[in-house]
Amino acid sequence: MPSPKTLYAYCYASGQIACGSSIPDGALPLGHGKPKQVREWIMAVSRHTYRKGLYLVPGVPEAPNEKQALKAYQAFIKWARPHLPDYALTFEQRLAKDRSRHAA
Repeated sequence: MPSPKTLYAYCYASGQIACGSSIPDGALPLGHGKPKQVREWIMAVSRHTYRKGLYLVPGVPEAPNEKQALKAYQAFIKWARPHLPDYALTFEQRLAKDRSRHAA
């Protein structure tokens, strides 16, 4: 059985989160893995809006300048990445993660 596609989650300078098969120029990476699990992770860790399907990185839209927006993005990544479960990773990603653990 072929391995599932990898889905990339990323955000724009506005804080809006999107997903796709690659990360567009100018967007900041959030995480990647199996599509269903990445979407579930985004729904669990992002800020929801009144518009269905619109998710935001907390603190980025409210930031008064780019420096503060970057700090909000970095804080979100530090908090949210550990919540991306191992089962969201493809086999190849899990294998690479295990190898890096053993190499340390």
